[in-house]
Amino acid sequence: MDRLYFLATIGEGYIVEIEAHINYVARSSIEIELNVSAEDTLSGKQVEAYHAYFTLVALDSAGANLLLFHNLSFKEKENTNDSRQEKTPPGTP
Repeated sequence: MDRLYFLATIGEGYIVEIEAHINYVARSSIEIELNVSAEDTLSGKQVEAYHAYFTLVALDSAGANLLLFHNLSFKEKENTNDSRQEKTPPGTP
């Protein structure tokens, strides 16, 4: 996990929604952005509760990087959404 932001608490009885986005794909790694929001079922109030970034790297049995995306073409790399520079979720200082 690269970063985890706790933005609000989730109370008992809240409905939780988890949304994930793939931000970046490389030959042996992937970055995933995770947003967790919650809704109070009594009041209907919605809050963004957590925001996190995960970088996953594939390793072989010897601990070396394992190529997963060896067929990823140059054009596909250009079209990937590389938002790794922006790590602060909206609404946080």
